[in-house]
Amino acid sequence: MAEKLIAAIVADDVELLRPLFGSAWADLGTLMGENIQRLRSRLSEERIDLAKAKIVRVVRTGDPQLEMVDVHLEFEGRRYRTHFSAMSTRGGYQLLGVANWIVRE
Repeated sequence: MAEKLIAAIVADDVELLRPLFGSAWADLGTLMGENIQRLRSRLSEERIDLAKAKIVRVVRTGDPQLEMVDVHLEFEGRRYRTHFSAMSTRGGYQLLGVANWIVRE
C-alpha cells in the first residue's frame, strides 16, 4: 500500500487511491486530495523529489484491525518519515487517512 500511495502522490492523481478507500471514498476523497496537496507542498518546501526517493522501511503499529503506518524514505542521502493509517478488511487493507506532513529523521 505504501508504494501505491507514493505513486499517487508522485502522479498528483488522488483518483489512483480510490480502490484503496472502498465505499468510504465518497466521504474521504476530497479530504485526501487536500491532505495530499499539503504533503506535496511540504515535499516542495523540503526539496524532496518523491519520484526519486526510495522507501527504506515501512513500520506498522497498532492492532491488526487498525494500523498506523510510518513510511521511511531516503532522498539524496537524507532520511524522512511520513504516515498513513489503514484498516484490515477481508480483501486486504483499506486506506483511512494520509498525513499531510513529512519530517526529516
